[in-house]
Amino acid sequence: MSDTSMERVTDSYRKLYKNFGYSPKSLGWANGKQFLRFHQLTRGWNLSGSSLLDVGCGFGDFVKYCRALSIQKFSYTGIDLVEEFLAEGRARFSGPQVTLLLGDFLETEFHEDFDYAIASGTFNLRQDGIDEYDYIFSNMEKMFALSRRAVSIDFLSDQVDWAHPHNFNSAPEHILSMAYRL
Repeated sequence: MSDTSMERVTDSYRKLYKNFGYSPKSLGWANGKQFLRFHQLTRGWNLSGSSLLDVGCGFGDFVKYCRALSIQKFSYTGIDLVEEFLAEGRARFSGPQVTLLLGDFLETEFHEDFDYAIASGTFNLRQDGIDEYDYIFSNMEKMFALSRRAVSIDFLSDQVDWAHPHNFNSAPEHILSMAYRL
């Protein structure tokens, strides 16, 4: 991600956080849908005793989801660009099996593999001066390399009758083609 894009993205989320505080709205989501997205992203996975990498983790709310499901011996590592989100997440979800990292996922070196990797909403904002699909593929490639079992990512589809200029709506067939290459 270019420095300009990173700054634009982090500034956008900081403004939302200033307005909404700890809320899905700060992450660009409507209330009440987050657990549904997490369920769809991890449907069929056995998370008990597993490790998970959450790319673009926001507050780290996936920890809240796992705790609500009473998932046992679960290790979580989240990475995000927005320090305010991570500080909020550390205050809410601290524990020996919870790690929240500040940084650009592609620039961060990980010294372990994970059972699973997810990215929810991470690729929804349009980036400046880059090929969106190249950026997505680079992230997917790294997520696949770090995951022993599975990777799950959600996207905004271009097969809709609405779109916002600040969002990136991807072609599902193009995303699927990239995944098949991995």
